[in-house]
Amino acid sequence: LTALRMTDVPLVAIVRVQPVYPAVAESRGLEGWALVQFDVLPDAREANAYLVDSRRHLFEKYALRAAYRFRLKPRVVDGEPVTTTGIQNLFRFEMPDR
Repeated sequence: LTALRMTDVPLVAIVRVQPVYPAVAESRGLEGWALVQFDVLPDAREANAYLVDSRRHLFEKYALRAAYRFRLKPRVVDGEPVTTTGIQNLFRFEMPDR
């Protein structure tokens, strides 16, 4: 069993961006979701984002754009920031209650 060192820090979200709701989807009352996976680099940038799955193709590019605007503080291991792979985020596109 390895103890968590004071220099080991988990991945922390700094900015989570909500995707733009496509106007055509909103005008038609369409809802859905898109699951995006990406890596977080040591300099806090997202890389290698790709779509894992979605409810409607219409939402996919908007979810990918939002994922690239995320800012996450990278994991720190032994005092050094490291790449974290396989981070997933589910973007939901839901009509607001009126």
